[in-house]
Amino acid sequence: MGDGAVPGTTVGPLVNERAYQRLDSLLATSSHETLCQPSSSPLPAPFTPPRVILCGEDTDIPLFHTEIFGPVAPIYFFSDEKEAVRLANSTRYGLQAYIFTRDLAQSWRVSEELEYGMVAVNEGVISTANNPFGGWKESGIGREAGHVGIHEFQEDKLICFGL
Repeated sequence: MGDGAVPGTTVGPLVNERAYQRLDSLLATSSHETLCQPSSSPLPAPFTPPRVILCGEDTDIPLFHTEIFGPVAPIYFFSDEKEAVRLANSTRYGLQAYIFTRDLAQSWRVSEELEYGMVAVNEGVISTANNPFGGWKESGIGREAGHVGIHEFQEDKLICFGL
């Protein structure tokens, strides 16, 4: 954790103090067990240590209903694939989803059912300059980057001739 411009840094600061305060207040609303959190952060705000929070089946908390822009991974329990997809799609947001599985058919099936603009399968990092970036639902409309990023700057026209 440190300056994002320094090689080897994997976690940098949040974008600003306001984002830090927003994440800090969101985490304060959760009384769930934190599975992975450094005992102290060596750097001041807006640096925040990564956290893994065990939420179980509790979806009636702000962590579940908020688009989190910070190093936080809330973990929820589900009984089967159908319930996992239902839980994932029950939020108003849909920027990015992650699937970890050994079953290739399952990865395609679930990826297609998820209401997210980007789905990473067995991968933690999906954003690159080559990939279109954007979400569904309240996570945004349109894409930036990748081959479709140019569409935001184009005007389409249909010309139909009757011969």
